[in-house]
Amino acid sequence: QRLLQENETDYLEGLEYESFRQKIKQKLAFISQDELTKNEDFKKYDAKLIEFYSYRVYKTIIHLIDEEGTLFRENKKRTTPKHFEWAFGRNKTDTLSISTKNGPIFLRGRIDRIDVNNTHKNFAVIDYKTGNPPSLSDLKKAKEIQIPLYVLAVQKLLYPDFSPAGGYFYALKENVIKGFSVKQTSDQNLMHSRSQISEREWQELIDLTVNQVRKIVENIYAANYEPNPIEESQCRFCDYRRICGHESN
Repeated sequence: QRLLQENETDYLEGLEYESFRQKIKQKLAFISQDELTKNEDFKKYDAKLIEFYSYRVYKTIIHLIDEEGTLFRENKKRTTPKHFEWAFGRNKTDTLSISTKNGPIFLRGRIDRIDVNNTHKNFAVIDYKTGNPPSLSDLKKAKEIQIPLYVLAVQKLLYPDFSPAGGYFYALKENVIKGFSVKQTSDQNLMHSRSQISEREWQELIDLTVNQVRKIVENIYAANYEPNPIEESQCRFCDYRRICGHESN
């Protein structure tokens, strides 16, 4: 985030021109070392381990810089970085509210990155993931509600006159981009055709997500906390698996 915030102009030029990408990579090396030096937590670890970790982080970001440049030049992704760690819900004027049977609820969050295309009036939400990102199937079934709610927050609070181009997970461990892109927008071709959705499908996804939020709120008010893992495999890593009773049902 610091790399983009401090070098936005060079980064945008680097999407098209190799000389600017090289300049960005040199600045990345400095920022990486500077962040490690300032972080007190890292001083507890062996220098060789820190060096190895630093190199992996550096290579991951380099891959991301090159990948975004390629996607831009191939006209697959035309939204560009604009907002970083954008927070909503800090006060009454920037709160995402959802009506429920129990009254309105007010959501807050912090979005890693928002990319914008002013020409087409599109925006995209990006969430960096160090673990495995959710699948499109999980999104469509409202098993994963984070990205749809983030997109809804941006559309209502930040860019009411823009339409969403997509919601993306940047999976840093795999060095891949997952999520969905909206058809007939500036980022349509970023995702494979199986991960492209129409504006109608996007609205259906939002409706399903909002209804899922309402169900969660209703269950909280009803004190209904029945264990309902998304995947049975998650039970193996749960600290409460011996007492929750889910596996015995």
